[in-house]
Amino acid sequence: MIRPAPEDSTASRLARASEELSILGHELTAATAELHRELRFHTGSGSGIEAVAATLDSTSDRLRRQALAIAEIVYAIAEDDIAASGDPRAERCAAALGRVARAVEPIFEIAEELAGRLLASYRLAGALNRPLESADLKALDVPIQELLKEHEAIATGAGVAISPGLLSDKQYWMQWWVRNRGRCTQLHLQLDPGKPDFYDYESSAWYVDPAGELVPHLAPPHFDAGGVNDYMITATVPTMGADRMIGLGCAEMTLSRLASLVSPALQALGAPATLATPDLLVAATTAPGLSPGHSVTGPLAFISDEDLHGAFTEISPGITVTRSAALAWWLIVDWTPSTDSPSAKPDSISHWSSHLDR
Repeated sequence: MIRPAPEDSTASRLARASEELSILGHELTAATAELHRELRFHTGSGSGIEAVAATLDSTSDRLRRQALAIAEIVYAIAEDDIAASGDPRAERCAAALGRVARAVEPIFEIAEELAGRLLASYRLAGALNRPLESADLKALDVPIQELLKEHEAIATGAGVAISPGLLSDKQYWMQWWVRNRGRCTQLHLQLDPGKPDFYDYESSAWYVDPAGELVPHLAPPHFDAGGVNDYMITATVPTMGADRMIGLGCAEMTLSRLASLVSPALQALGAPATLATPDLLVAATTAPGLSPGHSVTGPLAFISDEDLHGAFTEISPGITVTRSAALAWWLIVDWTPSTDSPSAKPDSISHWSSHLDR
């Protein structure tokens, strides 16, 4: 999850606790897997060590379940905040955003697992009194492929992006896989800054914000040139060492896959609805004329946080904007009559969709 709510809000604190528990659980899973591998080479190991490994497995599983339980509490708090106005439309928007947040949550779970596994690799190298190397990250290849296979309907790609200068042998490094038509392929991006086609991920929108704020982030729609060559959203979760960010656990999905996940929730509103970033990039929509991945420049293009006085705001007659403490997007709904009706409002979604900046 990523929240636009204040960092000291109850929902924000609970969400952060959920994320940390999830990362810890996945780190413990990776460490336990390493312990099992070591045990295979020591056939004389006593049952005591095996019992410890079994206990660690059980503990990591409980941590992850607890993280999901806390996430559900965050969703409930967010929905209650939205519905507090008593407006029946607010209750419907709260339910829709709750469904959207739960639909998107698995992509964050993938990023959290990879953040935990990266942390385990980093700490293992430290325990062996040596710096982390790019070769150490090959241990993530199988888990990444398994995650992409398990979440094929959601994730298109996943991996880790390492903080520049962290590895002993590479200035920049990404361990990244994509899955297309049932097949996983590792991406070998140009990460040599001396080459003309260098991929400077450090300056990419999906890297800059989580690296700067050190919180999980849902990047706005962006075109993934050279990777999947499609419009994507990317979930990123920072992996923190004692005194610095090690890198990001990442997972991405195409906007077309996002649409298939969230369209039922939007359609259930019974009115044209759009999920948009705060800078009004369209993530998903049921409004005629709007296209995911593009920006809106019509009458609603000048909405700002100052215009939104609460979780649910009617910014003009019949046009509402809803913010959730569990999701970084705004839900814009046009409750006005259809534009086929003479009573349709001129500033409805159907009107400003014609101003879409293509």
